[in-house]
Amino acid sequence: SSMETWLEGAGVDVDLDDRDWLLEFSEGSPGRLLEAVRTGMSSWNATIAPGMARLEQGGWPAGLADTLAELVEEYAKAVVKADKRASKEAANRTGLANLVSVLASRLRNRLGQAARDGEDAVVERCSLAVERLADAELRAARNLNLKFVTAGLVADLAEAFEVGSTS
Repeated sequence: SSMETWLEGAGVDVDLDDRDWLLEFSEGSPGRLLEAVRTGMSSWNATIAPGMARLEQGGWPAGLADTLAELVEEYAKAVVKADKRASKEAANRTGLANLVSVLASRLRNRLGQAARDGEDAVVERCSLAVERLADAELRAARNLNLKFVTAGLVADLAEAFEVGSTS
């Protein structure tokens, strides 16, 4: 693809294990790929994958909300450390936006696979889960506590994936 060609010519040092994920995540945007590399989003994806897989299979992902909050907090700390004038709240919102991008990419991929496989129920659950990501960003925009935001996000995703339902 043109992104693969661009990546080879750009001299961006990308771990082979992350390459496919980054190319998919970037959706054809070199800037998005560079931002994902700069912020370590592929490692975020790897970190949250087990909890998300559990959710998608209808199980409760113990510890996922805390993991999400820690990823955002570490990002925000790094931003503030690099620029003393940076706002922790703004860095938290940017970190959460990055997290939402990683989750959205995963959910869109799963949705596409389910659509190709004719799994209508999974398509519906993934679509609902994608909508719930926006709710987390709204909570963050109101400067709610980060742990509250991520706990709410995981609860919303669990509801979308019918965790604990007896269907």
